Amino acid sequence: MRKATKIAVTIVLVVVLLAVISSFLWVKEEPKEVRFGSALSLSGELEEEGCLTKEGYELWKDHVNSQGGILIGNDRYLIDVLYYDDESNPRKTASLVDKLITEDKVDFLLGPYGSSATFEAAALAEKYRVPMVEGEGPAEKIFAQGFKYTFGLLSPAADYFKNILEGAASLEPKPNRVAILSTGVLYLYTAEGAEQHAKRLGFEVIPIITVEKGDDLSFILSDLKDDSPNMVLFSAPFGEALSFVKTAKAVGLSPNMFGIIVAPCDPAFVEQLGKGCRLYLWHMPVDF
Repeated sequence: MRKATKIAVTIVLVVVLLAVISSFLWVKEEPKEVRFGSALSLSGELEEEGCLTKEGYELWKDHVNSQGGILIGNDRYLIDVLYYDDESNPRKTASLVDKLITEDKVDFLLGPYGSSATFEAAALAEKYRVPMVEGEGPAEKIFAQGFKYTFGLLSPAADYFKNILEGAASLEPKPNRVAILSTGVLYLYTAEGAEQHAKRLGFEVIPIITVEKGDDLSFILSDLKDDSPNMVLFSAPFGEALSFVKTAKAVGLSPNMFGIIVAPCDPAFVEQLGKGCRLYLWHMPVDF
C-alpha cells in the first residue's frame, strides 16, 4: 500500500513538474526589433518613383519578417521602417533624415529617391555614423566623398546607357548618329555618361539637349527630328518619360532606336502607353 502511495505521489510530482516546465516554455517573449528610417518622395515631382521605392522596402520588410526577422548574433529581430515624405525636395530630405537619427533614434537608414536627396542623406549618415543602404542614388559624386556609412547597390549613373550603346555599336548597320536628352541636374549625370560612352564607341553625338520645366517638348523634338538621329536616349523621371513617348509619336520622331531610363521598369509605363511603348529600350542598372 505504501509502495503504491509513493508511486502515485511520484507521478503527481512529475506531472506538476512537467506542467511548470511547460508553462515556462510557452511564455512568449516580446520580439526584438530593429528600426530603419527613410525620407522618400511620396509626393511632388518624383512621387511615382518614391512610392515604388517604398513598395520595394515594404516587400523586403514583409518577406524578412515572415521568415522570423534578421538574425543578429543569437537573436532574431523583426524589421520596422519609419517613413517621412520629403516632397521631392532634397533640402527637406536632409532635415527629415536628421530627425530620423536624432529624434526617432533609428538604427539604420534606407536611402531616399534620387542622387541629390541621397547625397544629403549620405552626409548625415556619415556625420552621425548611422549606416545607410541605398539603391536609388547612383551619381558618382556620392561615392567620391570617402563616405564610410553609405552602401550603394546600383552601378554608377554614368553607365546606365552603356549596355544599350554597346549593343547598338555591334549592329550591322550600326546607328551612326545619337541624340541625348536630359531633364534637370538629377538626370544629367546619366546623360553625360551616355555621351562619353557614345563617343568612345565611335558614334556621332548631337550635343546634350536639356529639357527644363515649362519647355515646349513638341518644339524640341520637332527640331531634333530635323537633325535625323538614328538613336535617341532620354534621361528623365516617369512623368516626363510618358510625355516624351507621346510627343515623339505626335511629331513623327522615329529613329531606329529609343532608350529611356527608369520609366520602362514601372508597370504603369506599359499600362498607360500600351503598344505605344514598343521599341523603347530600358537600361540595365547592373550586369547580370
